[in-house]
Amino acid sequence: ITNSTIRDNVAGQGYGGVANLNGAGLTITNSRIDGNTANTDAGGIYNTSGTTTITNSTISGNTANADAGGIYNANGTMTITNSTISGNNAKGSGGGIYNEATASLFSVTVAGNTADSNANGSGEGGGIYVAPGASASIKNTIIAGNADPSSEPDCYGRLNSLGNNLIETVSPGCSITGDTATNVTGQSANLGPLAYNGGPTWTRAILAG
Repeated sequence: ITNSTIRDNVAGQGYGGVANLNGAGLTITNSRIDGNTANTDAGGIYNTSGTTTITNSTISGNTANADAGGIYNANGTMTITNSTISGNNAKGSGGGIYNEATASLFSVTVAGNTADSNANGSGEGGGIYVAPGASASIKNTIIAGNADPSSEPDCYGRLNSLGNNLIETVSPGCSITGDTATNVTGQSANLGPLAYNGGPTWTRAILAG
């Protein structure tokens, strides 16, 4: 999927926007997956047992009535680079990303996503949810300004830091291992709204100060 927009689709069950199934490969470049809805899991993108690569793209405004408002990496390998994950909502866990397998984020902004959007206490990880035993590595990445009424707004589970990340809220359910010396925590990323700031898709600009 290149130079494309997939938006405003509705799935009666799971996988509102794009589904990569049965060990296939999926590449998304310079594209926007926006405003899609799943009645169960994975409002935007679902990946299972295959390899998904997302580059220079925006995953925004997607909704899941269960887990994974933006992206669900169920049983495969996912690499996200130079991309924005913003404004996605899940009634369950993982407003932005729900990861049960192997995920790597390089120069990614995960901001403004919401887990447990119906505030019934059933979800964790507004920005990213990492299931027990799963692997999630982050480098040069912002995870900030996400929401979860259950008190795990930005991250839940274990993140492996490769350095130079900003994680605004490291709550009790979120642990960070690896290269933590170059990370910034406890501070706002001071981001603007999702907008066209130049480049192939919409982004969240870093504001003055």
